[in-house]
Amino acid sequence: MNLLQKFIIELKSLDPDSDYLVPDIYDLLEPIEDHPNIIDVVEEIFEFMENSPDSDLGAPGPLVHLLEKTKSYENFLYQSIKRKPVFSTVTMLSRRLNSPDEVTLLKSVLNHPEACEEVKKQAKESLDFQGEA
Repeated sequence: MNLLQKFIIELKSLDPDSDYLVPDIYDLLEPIEDHPNIIDVVEEIFEFMENSPDSDLGAPGPLVHLLEKTKSYENFLYQSIKRKPVFSTVTMLSRRLNSPDEVTLLKSVLNHPEACEEVKKQAKESLDFQGEA
């Protein structure tokens, strides 16, 4: 088993209902922070975020920082937001907003059936801040 496989197994073993996972995630990330193939586990990291909507993963948190270091995470982010927008993914999109398509995607969170009210509020505040509401 390689380091990335081990990381994903351990990440998925964290309790998605836990209030605060940041210290545990930092511990898991330490061995893989500079791994050249993080892109290989990006989709699974987004799935973990989606499956942990009530957990505090940081603001933006260690997983977001890791994902943002990769160069090709955008399509995974967009797909994650379309499936189930959560605090971490909306934060990532809000930090980008580089194109009209990204603004449109963030606006879609406002009426997304899988987005909780807190995430919808977060998207609205980001759009207001960017002057895109």
